[in-house]
Amino acid sequence: MSVKLGDDFPNYRLRTTFGNIQLYDWLGNKWGILFSYPADLTPVCTTELSRAAKLEPHFAMRNAKLIGLSCDSIEIHRGWIKDIQSYGSIELPSGEFPFPIIDDSDRKLTRELGMSDPAEFEKNGLPRTARAIKSRSLVDIEAMSVKLGDDFPNYRLRTTFGDIQLYDWLGNKWGILFSYPADFTPVCTTELSRAAKLEPHFALRNAKLIGLSCDSIESHRGWIKDIQSYGSIDLPSGEFPFPIIDDNDRKLTRELGISDPAEFEKNGLPRTARAVFFIGPDKKVKATLLYPAACGRNFDEILRLLDALLVVDHLHVATPVDWKVGDKVMVPPNVDDNEVEKYFPQGVAVKTDLPSGKGYIRTADV
Repeated sequence: MSVKLGDDFPNYRLRTTFGNIQLYDWLGNKWGILFSYPADLTPVCTTELSRAAKLEPHFAMRNAKLIGLSCDSIEIHRGWIKDIQSYGSIELPSGEFPFPIIDDSDRKLTRELGMSDPAEFEKNGLPRTARAIKSRSLVDIEAMSVKLGDDFPNYRLRTTFGDIQLYDWLGNKWGILFSYPADFTPVCTTELSRAAKLEPHFALRNAKLIGLSCDSIESHRGWIKDIQSYGSIDLPSGEFPFPIIDDNDRKLTRELGISDPAEFEKNGLPRTARAVFFIGPDKKVKATLLYPAACGRNFDEILRLLDALLVVDHLHVATPVDWKVGDKVMVPPNVDDNEVEKYFPQGVAVKTDLPSGKGYIRTADV
């Protein structure tokens, strides 16, 4: 079962570090942020849960509850929590970690919610959980029918740059295909203005942007003038910096599963959600994002995620929470100590004072 945008999130009975909970009863009338991560006692996940724990009061002030999920047992979660507290210097006045973590050691939820990462495996050969964010009330990434690790389809596209074959147009570059609800709408105007201003930064990273909505090429071209005016965008070449796809027949929107069931056109057809597909030079989907139509995206975060994907793709590293270019990277758990010199001749720093006594927090400069 894949949970789509607008679906009721299943009312699971969950085994957690807070005991057994029925999801709806535990949430009550609050928002829920359910986030998965690959594994306990791993470096990047430690940085993420440390940051989540520090931000938990801010979520609580917004009437929202956090809940984590991995395929580890409750016993492992509880042991690892001590490392998280130590790493993040987290004070817990109540003595309890601020949110529960689900025991999905039977992988039931991971399978049902479609959250496996086909590129990451446990030592026993089972795929690890991907980094997904799900919510009973917020956006759900699994509306998209093209999953992490799939080949993105080689569509023939009608665009403002003319007809293009996607793979030929991309060549050996990264592709950032992003959809939006409609031309001549306020939030979309702000998004495409920001994307146009950042396009040179994407180009420097060997990446091409391409937009998509269910409007015609003629509509796109008329609206581009408003985008230029709104963003005070200077176009020396006279041409908008990236193409916009005409999906007037909604073929791509349907095939990619990126409609927003809460937003409709005047003719009753659902609008396109705000989806983003990161397509690697090998044409595989490296990451996805999905926002509802009413919430604009942060294109600086899209650029930051591309930076992380690039460094992970080119080097044998992982990036910690909130990583940006220039920050230290982390040595992945699948790199044994005897392989460190091979991948990190400049050396690594190992944090040895964790309560678990394990040296899995290894950082390096790149």
